[in-house]
Amino acid sequence: MRAELIGRKVEMAQLQEAVTSLKQGKGSIFSIVGDAGTGKSRLIEEFKASLNLDEVQWREGHAYAYSQNIPYFPLIDLLSRAWQITEGDNPEQVRKKVETGAGFLIGDRSDLIPYLGSLYSLKYTEIETSARSIGK
Repeated sequence: MRAELIGRKVEMAQLQEAVTSLKQGKGSIFSIVGDAGTGKSRLIEEFKASLNLDEVQWREGHAYAYSQNIPYFPLIDLLSRAWQITEGDNPEQVRKKVETGAGFLIGDRSDLIPYLGSLYSLKYTEIETSARSIGK
């Protein structure tokens, strides 16, 4: 048995509205923050349970206290989960997963792959060449 989710109608409505917009081709990102024990996980659990996961692709990234000084950490966590990148992967495995995963995400915008790869400290000549020309 579980207690009813109380006091989260506004948040649930906002999340449901985002799903409606998503089905119309308008994506969004939500950041759910709060102190420990305030019901963040429960809100996400209840919301996810309300979705038809055959219609909506669920992606989730987390931020942790230790990651507060790591730029883009929640995005990196989200992409790592989606692309199954693990800490034990070597740079070439990471590169392959980034390039394969990014292909599904961004379609024919392959010019963006080096920037996504740079989140994982991967080196791309396109970015290095661009940075050198800016520095001149």
